[in-house]
Amino acid sequence: MKLKSKKLIAGLLFTSFAMATVLGGCGGGNGDKAQDNNKDANAGAEKITFTCADVMSTGNNVSLGIHKFAELLEEKSGGTMVVDVHSDAELGNDVDTVQQVQAGSLDMANSSTDNFSAFDPDVTALCLPYIVSSDKLQPLYDSIDNGELGAYYRERMAAQNLHPLMFCEYGFRCYHSSSKPITSPTDMKDMKLRATSSKVELAAAEALAAPAQTVAWGETYTALQQGTVDGESNTFGLLHAAKHDEVLKYSATTEHNYSMHILFMAEDKYQALTDEQKAIIDEAAAEAVAWQREQSATLEEEAKAAFRENGVEIVELTAEQKAEWADAMSGVYDKLVPSVISQEVVDMIRATQE
Repeated sequence: MKLKSKKLIAGLLFTSFAMATVLGGCGGGNGDKAQDNNKDANAGAEKITFTCADVMSTGNNVSLGIHKFAELLEEKSGGTMVVDVHSDAELGNDVDTVQQVQAGSLDMANSSTDNFSAFDPDVTALCLPYIVSSDKLQPLYDSIDNGELGAYYRERMAAQNLHPLMFCEYGFRCYHSSSKPITSPTDMKDMKLRATSSKVELAAAEALAAPAQTVAWGETYTALQQGTVDGESNTFGLLHAAKHDEVLKYSATTEHNYSMHILFMAEDKYQALTDEQKAIIDEAAAEAVAWQREQSATLEEEAKAAFRENGVEIVELTAEQKAEWADAMSGVYDKLVPSVISQEVVDMIRATQE
């Protein structure tokens, strides 16, 4: 479904504009001058429309961030740069749409760090079990946005003709079941667990003796309903947006698998823009991702509350219980590091969590 251009916080922006107008009438006038200067700077500029593939569901925290970016870019560019966002995987899945960006047939696309393993397994290091803690996200953001980790990833992505615009917060995956309560790792034994092709996700399922079933995202609701699978790993936010809390019965706050969603455009297309255009894009992206990350925690708690309202039994795990889960999945590191994921990037991520 193509989401029409629609400002997510139009009311706030309208209020800000109205205040600026009133102040201008009282003799300030700076807001009006800034607007006029922006219009003058962009007068006669050719309008660029970027087509953007968004694999996330409309209203999901990642999708909201991408639409926020589109809103800010149009505003800051004076309408000379517009992003036409197609959400709900309308244009294809992560891997397909990112490949189209590389080839130049699509302007922008997003991918989860899990699914980006098809391009660079080192990005998937962010998803290793318990490598990131929910109370230490800011140091991770700092390293990705302006530090060592971000520089490492950007260099590797540029070599594949990809330019990351936003490292959006996706959140922490937890385990959920339609068949039995989940408290300890042993509860996962023999659970038919829906999984993607992510090497981390598959290795985690193996470590828990849960036979992984590769099921397309769009088919997972029906698979749970029909018993083809009886468990899955994802955020409360995404599952609530997809109405999986209608068929799930049990959840545990394992928070075992962190993930981000990265918005890309092609490196060559980005470098072909003027310095002014690149600066506007960078500014809009920075503001949008900061807003998106702030919203994510609230949206996740709201989704968790909706799970409870729908009758899903949620076990809130203690730190000691999570340590038990971490120990049960420690074999994932033995399996993937350094044979698939480099020790170097694992050490960089761990340094942000100290």
